[in-house]
Amino acid sequence: MAEMILILFICFFIPLIMALFLVKGESKITLLFMIVGLFVCLFASYINGFAESISVTLSRTQLTYIVTPVVEEVLKAIPIVIFVFMFKPEKEHLLSCAMMLGIGFSILENAYILASNIDSVSLSWAIIRGFGAGLMHGISTLMVGYGLSYVRVRKKLALTGTYGLLILATMYHACFNLLIQSDYRFYGILMPTMTFLPILLIFTRKKRRLAKSSEEKRV
Repeated sequence: MAEMILILFICFFIPLIMALFLVKGESKITLLFMIVGLFVCLFASYINGFAESISVTLSRTQLTYIVTPVVEEVLKAIPIVIFVFMFKPEKEHLLSCAMMLGIGFSILENAYILASNIDSVSLSWAIIRGFGAGLMHGISTLMVGYGLSYVRVRKKLALTGTYGLLILATMYHACFNLLIQSDYRFYGILMPTMTFLPILLIFTRKKRRLAKSSEEKRV
């Protein structure tokens, strides 16, 4: 089972790379970030496994809300930080890339957990993982991308602002992991969805306003 995540990574990576040659424009960059998310998940799994092997005081459950959120959120943030400060993308494109990186991460993670527990999973498990951990990874990375869109134009906040965003994403991730393993599991499952709905509403309204203003300019 140690090689399972690598096998799954290859299964996802190859067709996505093939699709990358057929996509153009900003969509190609967005898809590339999804592929980067797969890489980050693979790398994070080895780091988390190493941390578990050398830990003598923390149980596996404790590692999931003490060590794992830090490792995963820092690794997910690195490509976003590089993208923001080196290439200065448009805000909407940045947010799409950030979300897709988190989604790519969650796809490989969910597939690995499925393969590792194939005898005990169910349809309800799939729904919970999709709306829970799957969405959580996308939202936490989206938070970092959204914050960096403001931090990059305020150079004095570049260091402290980025650090603060990492803390926010890590705390969000840790709270989810803690809730999902407690008696309040229902709230843990609900947490990403309730976070995503207002974000979706804000972006939908913004798109409508932009579309309306563009139509008015044409007239």
